[in-house]
Amino acid sequence: MRDLLELVFEYRRLLARSEATAGSLKPHNLERLEALEKLFGQEPNSNASYPRRHARCDIRRPATLRVGDRVQPVNLVNLGGGGVCITPAPNVKAGETALLRIVADDQSTVYQYRVRANWSSRSEQDSCMGMPFVGIPRVIERNSAAPRRAGTAN
Repeated sequence: MRDLLELVFEYRRLLARSEATAGSLKPHNLERLEALEKLFGQEPNSNASYPRRHARCDIRRPATLRVGDRVQPVNLVNLGGGGVCITPAPNVKAGETALLRIVADDQSTVYQYRVRANWSSRSEQDSCMGMPFVGIPRVIERNSAAPRRAGTAN
């Protein structure tokens, strides 16, 4: 069974491939992309003022965020086909990009996403930041030396 991390990576990879080829995917890839779009479809109860394009799934897992030469440990709060919410909120400006690294449960796979600071919420006790995915995701198999980019053979 595939877990949420694998499904989000597959969705982002197929979406990047579709965008790079102006929607010209092989039929089985197009069907898979459509199925994943349904899985990560808009939340039925999303805020009408700021509707999300993709549903998010609550998740608690550690990750790291690289902004320039700074690396910050963060925790994922939720994850979906369009992005992620992390805590604590990094000290970055809206629109600034960063590299998010998430390690799979079995430690054999590292998922890398370019993300963009979108919004943040801060209180005295806690802070979080919403970050949509941008660009092409990568995956690194720890038993293999080379990272795999979206759109390359698996």
